[in-house]
Amino acid sequence: MSRSRLPAVLVANFVVSPSVFAADFDHALIIIVDDVGTDKIGAYAADVANPGEDRPDTVNVDLLAGAGVRFSDAWASPSCSPTRAMVYSGEYAYRNGVGAVIKEGSSTRLGTSRSSLAKLATDAGLKAGLFGKWHVGETSTTPDAPTSLALSYKEYPIQVGFSYFAGNMDGELSSYTNWLYTQSAPSGTSSRYSTTATTVTTSATDRTTDDAEAWMSTQSSLRKRRLTVVSYNMPHATKNSSGNWTWQDAASSCGVSPTSDEVANYRAAAECMDDEIAELLAGTPDLDRTLVIMLGDNGTEAAVTEGRFDDGRGKSTVYESGVRVPFIVADGAAVEAALAGASGGGSGLVDVGAVSPDPASVVDIYATVADFLGLSSSSCTVGVSCARDSVSLRSVLQGGAPSRDEVWTETFSRNSAGKYTGSAALRFGDYKLVVRVSSAASPCRSYELYDLTADRWEEQDLADDPAYADELDTLVDLLDQHATTMSSASVKWLPSGVCA
Repeated sequence: MSRSRLPAVLVANFVVSPSVFAADFDHALIIIVDDVGTDKIGAYAADVANPGEDRPDTVNVDLLAGAGVRFSDAWASPSCSPTRAMVYSGEYAYRNGVGAVIKEGSSTRLGTSRSSLAKLATDAGLKAGLFGKWHVGETSTTPDAPTSLALSYKEYPIQVGFSYFAGNMDGELSSYTNWLYTQSAPSGTSSRYSTTATTVTTSATDRTTDDAEAWMSTQSSLRKRRLTVVSYNMPHATKNSSGNWTWQDAASSCGVSPTSDEVANYRAAAECMDDEIAELLAGTPDLDRTLVIMLGDNGTEAAVTEGRFDDGRGKSTVYESGVRVPFIVADGAAVEAALAGASGGGSGLVDVGAVSPDPASVVDIYATVADFLGLSSSSCTVGVSCARDSVSLRSVLQGGAPSRDEVWTETFSRNSAGKYTGSAALRFGDYKLVVRVSSAASPCRSYELYDLTADRWEEQDLADDPAYADELDTLVDLLDQHATTMSSASVKWLPSGVCA
């Protein structure tokens, strides 16, 4: 696929009168990209000097950043399934139960009884569609297989609240041009769905964009408000015949001849992802009344990191290179102006071109979307009876005070003996606490402490330095508040004792 910029002119789309809806925005578009940290997005280049890095050319994501607020210090989970669970539930992993990558056949899943963002949107009269990667569990351990029969376990995105799903259920594709395509669509009545799974050889990246555009166009013609989640697999690696992770297939599916240089292959895949975002935005109806959110699901895979980011950490760790992700909230009207080559513009609801260093988390997407779209439900009071860890970022998005004081992330799993292992990170002010837990007979906590203002990439552990005892105590007190919340949450993985 050749590199492209957003087109200078948009084709006119069907327009709904602004007076029809009382919300700030009529629609929301959430774009999730896979295994892309801040080191791989051009708009983040100024955040850290990284000599020698071959950063991908992400002109279209950079345009999004210029049409809204770019968060420089936003966190996700260290891995994909927990991040998605946080976005959809508005709750941390210890509440929603998804603490690590969900493997095929696992019983871990996002509960169908949970008040998901999709359910909240549906209850408020919107249509909710999900396109691309799911990877938040299934309702059966039945192995994936092509079939034309109804597969109830593949209707899981529907059971979580989406009214339409088209994409792949698992964490990665076997190949971007030879993969299992699952589609769940209404059949007959609102309570019946037809689900099929077939092997397709069209580009998964192109298919995700095309499906999302077609669905949004249909909803626009029906004058329906909508929540659209477009979750690209790109630029996630695939496995070669030897079972090793590689980005060669991803590059090849984008029309680029792969090489033995995996960093170059990853760059091609990341630029392909950027191109798809351009096409998606250009094909989004009613863009001027759409809140657009773009995020990475975790940091970049260590195998393709460079420079300061090549620290052996990256994806799957709670260090900054593993959890600090691109996170942009854009005003669709400003995006539309940028598409037409105009500067400024926008509805005035979101600061255009702003950069926020305030703490933020992908868990805040739930409350932010609910706030700006005016979503409410008798069964869900955001921050109280549902989405209990999510806060609206409205204040920050409009140049006001920080929306939250601290930010949290975690990863955990349980062994066959029922013992948990995991790690967590907590930031308050300039300081970050890293907590480690092993699945020993008597699990205990161990700490690391970093000053992120002076030491952005965590090279100097201050936990044992008496000069920072007060900072450590403050963060441990906050950690204990999370431990107290865990005592009545889904997963109680954090022990109380400190390792000797």
